[in-house]
Amino acid sequence: MIHPLIRVALLAAILCTVSGCQAIGWVAHGLTPEKKPEEVKPEYQGLIGKSVAVMVATDGHTIHPHAAGRICQYVSNRLAVDVRDIRVVDPREIAAFTRKNHDWIAIPHGDLVREMKVDRIVYISVAQYTMHEPGNKELWQGTLIARVGVIEADAADPHKFAYVSNQQTQFPPDQPMGMLKGNEEIIQEGMLRQFADRLGAIFREEKPK
Repeated sequence: MIHPLIRVALLAAILCTVSGCQAIGWVAHGLTPEKKPEEVKPEYQGLIGKSVAVMVATDGHTIHPHAAGRICQYVSNRLAVDVRDIRVVDPREIAAFTRKNHDWIAIPHGDLVREMKVDRIVYISVAQYTMHEPGNKELWQGTLIARVGVIEADAADPHKFAYVSNQQTQFPPDQPMGMLKGNEEIIQEGMLRQFADRLGAIFREEKPK
């Protein structure tokens, strides 16, 4: 009888020969390939060439205390790379403004964009920002769910969003991670990078067909 470990090694060798060495990773996941990254298509190009502030609204009682600042930082950095000729407000300026104006969420959108002295505000309302699989503190899986809207200073009605969508990301995307394989910082960083990459893709310039 073949020892179970030898059987796994032989199977990995066969998979490498038939499908390429990337298939070896399938063995560790029960022979189930990892999900391919979802393709996110551009949806709104109104940030191109504009001055933009990324502002994040959270419920401080139920959302991670540092969620707003970290989301602002990651999304601002991503937009600065992905969106042509954009001018992004330094997240430190955003943090200073929100600290000084604790009720900024109550400011009407049209007044807020004028107050920030920018062309656009990417307004992110966070509904969920968690590090664990629901109801299971023994497994890591970050989930970020938010509504993303854009306020245009030059819109006919700047109090209404010119663009709005609901966005969700999970990390790891395929299955939760055991407690010994990760920690809160790893999960947060992976989740934030995925979320920021998603928004960068939504707001980037659409390539000619």
